[in-house]
Amino acid sequence: MSSGHLREAVSVLGSKRFRQMLSELMSEEDSRTLKPEKSGNIKNLVSEIFDLFFYPFENIVTSRSGGDKNEILLKAMSYYSEGNYKKASGIFRKLMKKEPDNLLIYFYCGICELALNKAVSSRKFLNKVVTEDKEILNELAGWYLGLSYLKTGNVKSARKIFQGLTSTGKSRDSQNILKKIENL
Repeated sequence: MSSGHLREAVSVLGSKRFRQMLSELMSEEDSRTLKPEKSGNIKNLVSEIFDLFFYPFENIVTSRSGGDKNEILLKAMSYYSEGNYKKASGIFRKLMKKEPDNLLIYFYCGICELALNKAVSSRKFLNKVVTEDKEILNELAGWYLGLSYLKTGNVKSARKIFQGLTSTGKSRDSQNILKKIENL
């Protein structure tokens, strides 16, 4: 995705405001704790860690002129905002065929798939964002990619991703997840 596409998608927030919002989201202190009754079973513990840290990213797509493609994207985002991830994912998949370079579509589709407990398929979309975006979405997609590995119990891959995010110094949640999985 060219930086122009992403800037267009988040134009209402303004690039500076969007970066500030991302920084705040990525650096919030996590005060959530695990329930002790589940901590004996590693599979349940990993699942609980996922549940504590997974939250769908907010809808940042705004209405702007752009014709039918924009209306279709707005419809997908409306479903996304309502929590109807199945319908949103279907529309995002159709949009990918029309706009294969729009990484924002891949990002939101990956989150939809993750919310639908389709962690493996979410990786296809999130990996594309991580490998092709060198700007705003990269770290966010990496966050959800790490969660997708947690969802399937692949603690080793999740750990590697969260360590990478922690090394940037922008994600305290990554540090919190690493603390919770360090002994698994």
